[in-house]
Amino acid sequence: MTESSPRRIFVAGSTGATGRTLVRLAAARGLGDRVVPHLRPRGASTSGAAAPPGAIVLDLGDEAALVAALRGFTTVVQLIGTMRKRFAAGDTYESSDIGTTRQLCVAAVRAGVDHVVLLSSVGAGRPMGAYLQAKARAEAIVRESGLAYTIFRPSAFYGE
Repeated sequence: MTESSPRRIFVAGSTGATGRTLVRLAAARGLGDRVVPHLRPRGASTSGAAAPPGAIVLDLGDEAALVAALRGFTTVVQLIGTMRKRFAAGDTYESSDIGTTRQLCVAAVRAGVDHVVLLSSVGAGRPMGAYLQAKARAEAIVRESGLAYTIFRPSAFYGE
């Protein structure tokens, strides 16, 4: 895409508080066709709500499907992460924060995406504890991907 072409954004983590807000605000501004939410197959089938129009439902572990889905996108926004309270369901920092970042960056490079945005945490610059170490590792994956990137390190979120 050329610089004058509109950006097309794939939002991984679109069902979390930040992702829901990003997708909702984009739709309210008439950008819903350019800001496309990603849903996990189990998330799409168990949430009870219909998938938003245009949503991409796929398992990030299916590299071929992910590469195919990312073709035509200019930006991947990586908002996926986990919290300790989800560990009982099988989530870990390795699988959610680090693994998904790796999967998205590898597929983005193969698909011709030119930019990745990563939601990290303010403490990732001096990581203490497993959570911040995972955020630091995810940042390293993004920096080493060869893609242009933006890493956002908020200190906290309040509400939607």
